[in-house]
Amino acid sequence: MRETTQRTPGFGDLEEHPAPAIAADRECALLVEDWLLAAAPDVQRARWEWSEGGLTFLRCGELLTAIRLPGDLVRTAAASSDPAEVGTYLSEVLDGGPVIASRGRYYPLVLPSAGVAWQHPDAECLAWGTWLGVPPVTETNCRNPLGYWAVPIWRPGELCEADAVLHLVRLAHHRLSRQETGDGN
Repeated sequence: MRETTQRTPGFGDLEEHPAPAIAADRECALLVEDWLLAAAPDVQRARWEWSEGGLTFLRCGELLTAIRLPGDLVRTAAASSDPAEVGTYLSEVLDGGPVIASRGRYYPLVLPSAGVAWQHPDAECLAWGTWLGVPPVTETNCRNPLGYWAVPIWRPGELCEADAVLHLVRLAHHRLSRQETGDGN
C-alpha cells in the first residue's frame, strides 16, 4: 500500500471567504442608508420602517427627486415584462443609476435640478416636497408588493441622468408608435 502525503493548504489555496464581501456590502448599504435618510423627516422612524421590511417616505427636492414612469412604458422600452429583464435593461440604459419599482411604476432617482426643466406628459418629475416611498436599500426582490430596487443604489449620491431617462421615454414612445402602425417591435 502506497502512502500519500497531503500538503497543508497555503494561503493561495484557500477559498475566499464571503464574510469580507458581506461586511463590505453591509458597510456600503449603511453609507447609502445614511445618505438617503438625510431626506427623511424622522431618521429613527425611517430606520425602523426599513427594519420592518416596509417603505419609508423621503422628501423629494433637496437631495434627490424621482421621475414617475408608467410600467407599461418601461416594459415597452425594455421589450420585456419580466422584472429581472426590465431591471437589467434599466441598469444598462440608465448607466447603473438607481430605480425603484413600486405598484406597477418605476422611479429613476435623479438630481433635484431635473425638476426645473423636465417636461413630458407621460413621465412626471416629482416636485419639491413630494414624498417618495423608498424600500430598504437591500430590498431587490421583485415579489415585494410594496416596492423594491429594480436597479439597486450602490453609492451615496449615485443618481440617474435625467437626459438618459428622457431618452428611455422617447424610445418607448417610438416603439409604441411602431407597434400601433404595424411596423414591428
